[in-house]
Amino acid sequence: ENLVPSNIPVYLSHSNSSVAAIDYRFLASMWDRETAFDDLFLQAQKFPYYASSNTSSPSKAALQKSLNGRNITVIFHTSPKTASSTIRKACMDTQYDSCNLPRKPEGMTWPEGYRTPKRLVQLFEICPETRHFCVRYHPLTRNYTQFWDTRTFLHMFPFRNYNEWAVSALHQISFREGEEGCQKMEELLDECAPHKFELDFDKYSKTLLANFIVSMKRIRRIVSNGKVRDHHYILLHDYHDLHKILTWLSGKDFGVPSLPGTDQRINSVRPVESCKEEGRIMKKFHSCFSDKLSKLH
Repeated sequence: ENLVPSNIPVYLSHSNSSVAAIDYRFLASMWDRETAFDDLFLQAQKFPYYASSNTSSPSKAALQKSLNGRNITVIFHTSPKTASSTIRKACMDTQYDSCNLPRKPEGMTWPEGYRTPKRLVQLFEICPETRHFCVRYHPLTRNYTQFWDTRTFLHMFPFRNYNEWAVSALHQISFREGEEGCQKMEELLDECAPHKFELDFDKYSKTLLANFIVSMKRIRRIVSNGKVRDHHYILLHDYHDLHKILTWLSGKDFGVPSLPGTDQRINSVRPVESCKEEGRIMKKFHSCFSDKLSKLH
């Protein structure tokens, strides 16, 4: 298949501090059920967005040039089963510390701006010192443009292998709801309906990224494409390595603000609860949804 480039670079950041960049459409075409992060990173090195220059790492140099010396605001596009509990908690804490927002009652585990783009944009205004925000399935909206004078946005998306993610999501349902939850999940899949929390194709990170790209293209048609490109950057990372990557990005070469708490790994150690009919349930899930994965480009 001859793919037409999207002209939107996606940076990939490795835990060893290396960076690669590839056109979104090429990246998406290579991302299937079996893909590991290292597979994508290797392809990004093989088909780089930026041509070779007088530096050994043109992608890393391009990212450094784009971010260093600017007021970077990091937007974490969270997906279930990719350390989302840890990053939401870190986002909540930084809102308390940098913006004096009131602490949420026990049991409320999402930061302000997480659920709606409208509230997020309000926070850009009332929390000028806050540089990290967590969001759930947010598109890029035109409201961002009013903050381009004061913020440059780094949109971070977590990667987890699709098959592994789906099994982990089912385990979470089993852990929380027991065999009754497994049976309810299978009933939903008999109608090809998603779970309201974890096991939902629309919440997988590739789907989130694809929808975000659609919104970015829409904004590029409304305002100057160059301005969108100069104020919004996309970084894909292995979800295991978020703390390492934020640590080196916060160094002098990039200047991305650090975020305490990303090393906590909340809820990372749990009993592995498995549905009695896990194999049958996963077969139904893949039959309903997984063919769409390779079509997201």
